[in-house]
Amino acid sequence: MNNTTISQPDSPAAGVPVSWQTIFWTLVPLAINSMAQPGGRICGLPSRYRTYLRCSPLLCAADALSVVSQLAVLYWYRKRSFSEAIGIVLHERFEPDKGDEHSEVQRPAILHDDADEETETLNSLETMTWLRWLWFILGTLPPAIKLMSMSGVPWEQAWGMMFLTSWIINESLTIYAATNHTFFTISPGGRISWPGFEQMRISSRYRKFRARVIALQYWLAVAALVVHVVILNSAFRVVFRKWRYSSSLFWSDISSEIHPSNPLSSIIGICPVIEKSMCMIGFVAILSFILRELGCSRSSTWFFLILDYCLAVVNVVMNIMRCNWCTYSYHYWSDCRTCNFVHSSQYVSGFTSAGYVGIFTLVYCLSSWSVRLGKNLLVIFPGGNESSSNLDHGGFLSLLLFLATILGTILWYAYIYDSDGTVNPSWTGIFG
Repeated sequence: MNNTTISQPDSPAAGVPVSWQTIFWTLVPLAINSMAQPGGRICGLPSRYRTYLRCSPLLCAADALSVVSQLAVLYWYRKRSFSEAIGIVLHERFEPDKGDEHSEVQRPAILHDDADEETETLNSLETMTWLRWLWFILGTLPPAIKLMSMSGVPWEQAWGMMFLTSWIINESLTIYAATNHTFFTISPGGRISWPGFEQMRISSRYRKFRARVIALQYWLAVAALVVHVVILNSAFRVVFRKWRYSSSLFWSDISSEIHPSNPLSSIIGICPVIEKSMCMIGFVAILSFILRELGCSRSSTWFFLILDYCLAVVNVVMNIMRCNWCTYSYHYWSDCRTCNFVHSSQYVSGFTSAGYVGIFTLVYCLSSWSVRLGKNLLVIFPGGNESSSNLDHGGFLSLLLFLATILGTILWYAYIYDSDGTVNPSWTGIFG
């Protein structure tokens, strides 16, 4: 008998590398699930824009942090009952600012003008709750399990959990309020109340608490949006560098330093992102103060152009500082790899500004041609007749953020993402 052993091919039970298509289409259901949830305001921003704004996992995380911090302060510091704390949080998320005769503290207009705001009510979140949970179980939970079972993709897992955590917190609050009929009363108009609600709302302690909550939400929203824009800008710059220098040795040097399990940190860098974010948050604070003193709107479309060019200046200054440090350290200008990329900030700023103006012109023309299309895109205020085309600058900026996020994500995963070192367990094949 022949005792020769026939070697068998390696079993794929251990898993396969995570392709960029797999990781991208795993994150998409988590993002859509969060964007489709009628959860009221997100970090104090108008609920009218939540479909676009929730494309940012950082803003979802900031919103979840805002809710948890409010509950903690109300329950442990203000000594409110847990049910009353939930009622106050839901009231702040779904109650419109206008029409509240007891409200002396108004929210800063980050993304909207002084036009009437279309605010979601609590009833909108109660509607079709079973259908949202069915979609969550069938369409969102499997990708979430699949994402968390992967290895070597820590940033993607963090983004996914930010989307998921925000959705679960909003759903939990609403389910608690909807099932606790002995304490809460929800009117047909979606206004939530409970015993002692009217007395609490006119108290000075509540007004002080509300002012602090609005300030907290404002700066959480600013920080989340600024960091999101900085990361997005950095991703565009890296894609531009690869496109321009892919045939040179400089990109080969960078590619050799990319850590497969953490490409975002190794290419973009955590410290530069933190530094730029802090600079940009300071810029937004100063510019907001100046605009407020001048009585100007912070929702103007020019605000984005100023922000974009300021980010370009910050990038250029930081690159020049690194070039000078490299030149001083290595004594040779050519040894500094960053110096060869110092112009990427100007190019990316020019491209984004041109794209911004182009999209603005296209959206404006389409909205003028079809007011209904403009209202569906949320770039025209819902009030007025069918011929009214009052452009909503906040809606346009939210739409721009949404489109830029989609484009940046696709470019990053298609051209920069490296699947080496990542593992997708074979058992996740049951999810497709």
